[in-house]
Amino acid sequence: MKYSANFKFKVTQDYLDNSLIESFFNLLKRECLNRLVITSIDQLKKVVRDYIQ
Repeated sequence: MKYSANFKFKVTQDYLDNSLIESFFNLLKRECLNRLVITSIDQLKKVVRDYIQ
């Protein structure tokens, strides 16, 4: 089973914070998730944790 990561945040009142979050997830997907085949939630958690640290 392959998981897909689609993150979109739509908060019109606070668009600056929204753009920062979307930028972070865009970089995460481009630098990590698009290069790997994630097969479990635990693997996804580890990849995200390692990316943040």
